[in-house]
Amino acid sequence: SRGERVAHNDEFHEAIIAATHNDLLAQRIHDNSQYYFIHRLAGFLTDEEVHTSIVGHGEQVAALLARDSARAESIVRSHVLRGLEKVLSRIA
Repeated sequence: SRGERVAHNDEFHEAIIAATHNDLLAQRIHDNSQYYFIHRLAGFLTDEEVHTSIVGHGEQVAALLARDSARAESIVRSHVLRGLEKVLSRIA
């Protein structure tokens, strides 16, 4: 369901934040209301877009487990830019 996918997204991001072991960074992220923006947009995403996002999460995890920082950074940047494009296309 859509709610489960949003919950997966939250759990994924919380796990990444926790893995940093950086309390200050975690606090700043949680203080930023834009972090939770996905809840307002989830209803506008197609099932394909949600699936693509989840696949991207798997790619991010694989790069992190391989300790391939360059690949992890590239994947995250691409993921964020695709998300930004989705948001902008829906509000423009």
